Amino acid sequence: RVTKDPSFKFYAELTEASPSEMELGSIELKAKTARGLCYVSKELLMSAQNLSSVLMRAFGGAIAEMIDKAFLYGQKSGSNADDFAPAGIMNDSAINTLIASADGVKNYADIIKAIGCIRGKNGMPNTFAINSQTEELFNLFTDTTGQQLNVPSVVAGLNQIVTNQLSYDPTAGSDALVYDNTALIVGIQNNIGIRMLDTTDYSVRHNATCFEVTAYLDCVAVRPDHIVKVTGIKPVTE
Repeated sequence: RVTKDPSFKFYAELTEASPSEMELGSIELKAKTARGLCYVSKELLMSAQNLSSVLMRAFGGAIAEMIDKAFLYGQKSGSNADDFAPAGIMNDSAINTLIASADGVKNYADIIKAIGCIRGKNGMPNTFAINSQTEELFNLFTDTTGQQLNVPSVVAGLNQIVTNQLSYDPTAGSDALVYDNTALIVGIQNNIGIRMLDTTDYSVRHNATCFEVTAYLDCVAVRPDHIVKVTGIKPVTE
């Protein structure tokens, strides 16, 4: 990833150009293994006509939720981060951090500041991600006359993503993310696989079919200076 941008300038005709320093740091995508197992009775498999679509939706939703959370915060066992899981974009010390007002949020100022932070580093933010609590808070913004507050054009121009994997704490406040989506790289090795197994010892003894879901993936920031983590978003307390 780029750790220092090059710097260019104009020169007079036939003037020798000076080289510009550009620094690149390596990034490494490692295939992190995500797995899940669940058993379904063969009686249910035989009798439910729409089971296939139901299972696909359930498996798809579960693995999407797991990937979303791990790519944001990594995975912990107790207080320790699991090094066999993605590190989590929010844990990258190189990204920018903006702390929302301790008195509570009543307008889009913090999102606008995050946009300005990225643009100040020659980035072009195009996306912001919030959880459902923050979305509700933003939708309840009103002006001094009680009318719903219009979304500033600089914020309205961003693609909004709502994910409940972004942290919510009624006391400390919520997290949000403002970023250029090209500042992240997601690597998926092969496709997400779903396999049916009915010859395992448990399957035979319990007349069940095992569904195994496996994915190999990782996510890292390639331009962390074009990502802003906003923390502590909470409503104004009366």
